[in-house]
Amino acid sequence: MKELILLVLALTSINVFCQDSNYQKSKELYIYNTYEDFKNKKDVYLGQISNFSWSSWGKNKLCAIINSKEVKVNINKYWGFRLDDVFFRINKSSPRIPVLILGSSEKIFYIDGYFYLGEILSGSSSSSRTTNALFYSDDFESKIIHIDKLPKYEKNNQSLSEIINCINKGKKRYGYQAKFNSYYKCIDRFLND
Repeated sequence: MKELILLVLALTSINVFCQDSNYQKSKELYIYNTYEDFKNKKDVYLGQISNFSWSSWGKNKLCAIINSKEVKVNINKYWGFRLDDVFFRINKSSPRIPVLILGSSEKIFYIDGYFYLGEILSGSSSSSRTTNALFYSDDFESKIIHIDKLPKYEKNNQSLSEIINCINKGKKRYGYQAKFNSYYKCIDRFLND
């Protein structure tokens, strides 16, 4: 019986990892040196992304194929980058990571960019980071802040009262994943209303 369960688990795992998406995500890497470059759509083509690395102290590198050679690109020195039509901004404060731009209304909302990078490079939308993975900022040049700080910093902003109430409810959820799911739903609802 034990062997049968292990066999079923092994076959299920193989099936999950062998699935292939029909949609090919672009791996063409374009860099924005400054916010002005982003605003004016002045990107610089670097090559095709092949890998990435990061460290807990904020050392972020994207590996790109440039002139048939793999080169490590220190992305911390740029404002941001894009892959196809997906835009990333580099968070200059803690945590120093690329953040994917989810959308904007009165605030700009972001998610940990390593989720998406993992998806396009390995098919896995997970991240080994276990901290708060959702963020916001006032605009594209202001400080990026964890989403759970929104109620504290924006408590007097009546136009954000609905998302603030939603996030406050999410804070009561137990566990990182439950809070993440709740916060993400709050952002999604706010951006799509």
